[in-house]
Parts: sequence; C-alpha cells; structure tokens
Amino acid sequence: MDIDERQIKMTVTGEKAANWFLDLTVAPAAKLPFKKINPSRVDCRFEEMNYSVTTTAGSFSQPGDGKVFRITPSNNTVVLNLTGEVNPSKNKK
Repeated sequence: MDIDERQIKMTVTGEKAANWFLDLTVAPAAKLPFKKINPSRVDCRFEEMNYSVTTTAGSFSQPGDGKVFRITPSNNTVVLNLTGEVNPSKNKK
C-alpha cells in the first residue's frame, strides 16, 4: 500500500490469484458525506465543500446488504485519486 496526499494505491501480489475487494460499512445512524456513487467516482459533500474521489484502477459499486459501497480492484490494484481531478495522469509533469 502506498499513500500520499494525491492518491492511495493498494496492490495484492502473490503466486495464487486473489479475489478481493473493500467494503465500507458504518453504524446505522452515521452521517456520511457521500452524495452519488458511480463506477469510477464518488461525489461527496462535507462542511459545505463538494469534492470527489475517483479511481484510476478499480471501481465503486453499491452491493447493498448494509454496505455503503464496495471498491473492486482492476488487475489486483486499486488506485484512489484524492485530488478531485477527473483524469490526474494527464496533468502530471
């Protein structure tokens, strides 16, 4: 796992194939910032500020059963973009 101010990257490696994902569950009365969950972006609002978290590897879904959302990897990797940019790779120098 690599974390910095711009992104979170998680990769599972090994000799055997892994079928993994991350589910977010919370207490029933929890106040959450999530306004819309799309396959490649979660739109949020916290303390009067709108922002988005996007994926450049992996996807978001809403599996139900008490789970707020699920992050499913692509090729055993999840990359969450925390900058709010839609396509951050085009803006890197």
